[in-house]
Amino acid sequence: MKLSCFILTKNNARSIRYALESVHNYVDEVVIVDSGSTDATLDIAREYTDRIFYNELVDFSEQRNFAIKKCRGEWIFFLDADEVVGENFTDAFKYFDKRYRSLLMPRYSIIKY
Repeated sequence: MKLSCFILTKNNARSIRYALESVHNYVDEVVIVDSGSTDATLDIAREYTDRIFYNELVDFSEQRNFAIKKCRGEWIFFLDADEVVGENFTDAFKYFDKRYRSLLMPRYSIIKY
């Protein structure tokens, strides 16, 4: 079982490191889909992954679909650039081979950073 995580970004330099730090040790790949960051977002993202793609933002459903197509894992987790996964994130992994089609994974929004 391979788990991909995608994060949609645009000018998230203040929070992206928190998101990436929280998830990168638990997933097989991190995919970043950026819609034109002009801050340090992509520099920070490059410290964690080389799977970084540009896609102009039309709407969030199109952006998510673009990201899904870039993921190579059997399971795909999406995380906002201002969220972190919870301490019990890996507890959900035991359900991956139970024939579920989707799972809700724990995460927390960053309020102040």
